[in-house]
Amino acid sequence: MPRKKESSCELIKKEILVRFEQVAEPIINKLNEIIQNLKDKKDQKVALITHNVPDPDAISSALVLKRFLKSAGVETEVFTNNLEFISRETKTIINTIGIHITPSEQFNPDIHKSVILVDVASLNQSNVDPKNLNVDLVIDHHNDETPFESTATIITLLMEVMGFELTKELATALLVGLEIDTLQCTAAKFTDFDDLAFKILSNLRDVKLRREIVQCGYSESYREILTRALSQQYFRKEGSTVVSGVGFVPETQLSYLPKVANFILDEDGVERVTILAIVEKEVKDDAGDLVTREYYIVPTTRSSSGIENAGELNKKVFGEKVAGGDPVKASGRIPLDPTMEKLIERAKSSGDESTLEKYFQDILKLYLEKILEKQTQ
Repeated sequence: MPRKKESSCELIKKEILVRFEQVAEPIINKLNEIIQNLKDKKDQKVALITHNVPDPDAISSALVLKRFLKSAGVETEVFTNNLEFISRETKTIINTIGIHITPSEQFNPDIHKSVILVDVASLNQSNVDPKNLNVDLVIDHHNDETPFESTATIITLLMEVMGFELTKELATALLVGLEIDTLQCTAAKFTDFDDLAFKILSNLRDVKLRREIVQCGYSESYREILTRALSQQYFRKEGSTVVSGVGFVPETQLSYLPKVANFILDEDGVERVTILAIVEKEVKDDAGDLVTREYYIVPTTRSSSGIENAGELNKKVFGEKVAGGDPVKASGRIPLDPTMEKLIERAKSSGDESTLEKYFQDILKLYLEKILEKQTQ
């Protein structure tokens, strides 16, 4: 019987996967080395570490990598912090797949013999714990040179070339992560690697589960934050750039900031958005009693054009040690100086909302000027 001729789509897929293997050769070689060293060793594990408050891209990639290593005979644990602050999408993915997540403080170097960072560029980032570990492998997309716009893309194509078959659940989780990180496949950096991963996952997806994840609804708190971001009081537009403030936000609502930024980015003529929030963190003792409150600024930046690099803009404005990201998405965590913290605490304790509003307006004006200035450099 004559051999069936490959279609043009199959040939394109094969060509892209060949190029992916070349780009990802260091990752593939290291994964094979880890498997060879730790296979069937029940008392030794691989630690898969994501950034704190993981998004769907981070958590789906870590969960798929965990399943893959398990199938190869390697024990793993997924580490992250602040799961109480994750988005509803991330929570739905975790609950659907049903894999345990371990707090970072439980990392044990005597047990966790290998460390893989997933959706994390390095341990130097302010939103990842624990620190000072020997990292064996980084699987991430947050730099200008990487030809991927999501970690889900890397994991999907890795599983394809390494022969691991994705379940519908896993494929759907990865698809949601890819769509969110690529702005629904519209990001300027979206490459043929991302496109192939999207097609592979779309063919495997569970339509009902995807709908459950992405349509999990928005709370009243999200609507309040979005309303503040769009109000005349806090909304500032200069050309194609928007800088908006959402006031004081509890840590539990941080996952709403990227959604608000993406919502505003969809407006006509908007190419860059920075959302500013002041976050209040309650510091408690071992007994659970409140000791003090800390305040810090969270900038969330989105860029649709790809010309103005969101990550580089955040670093220039807010500082490399406290902010960063990739060409289309960026965030940060900037501590307030002690004097400002005391003034805010005094205003809050006195119930003086007008003073609090003035503090925030001053901060918003300061960073608006900085952002517009740095864009031209």
